[in-house]
Amino acid sequence: METVKKGSKGEPVSQLQTKLNKLGFKLNVDGQFGEATHNAVITVQSIFGYTVDGVVGQGTWNLMDQQIGLKWNLELARKAFAK
Repeated sequence: METVKKGSKGEPVSQLQTKLNKLGFKLNVDGQFGEATHNAVITVQSIFGYTVDGVVGQGTWNLMDQQIGLKWNLELARKAFAK
C-alpha cells in the first residue's frame, strides 16, 4: 500500500478508513484524509507504541491488518482499560 497522510485523497484513503472502521472507529469512508482520519491514525499509532506522526506507511498498514486479524477493537480496548 502507498503511504498516505493528512490531505491525501482517493482509494488508498478509503481503504484506510475502512480498516480503521473495522478497528472500531466510526469514520465516513469518503476517501478524504481529514482531521477525523488523522486522529484515528494517531490513536492507533499511540496505542501500539508506533511513532505517532499520523502518516500511514507500510508499518502502520501492517499493524492494522494484524490487529484486524486478531479481532482487536477500540471498544473492547476501552472496556479493558476501564477495569
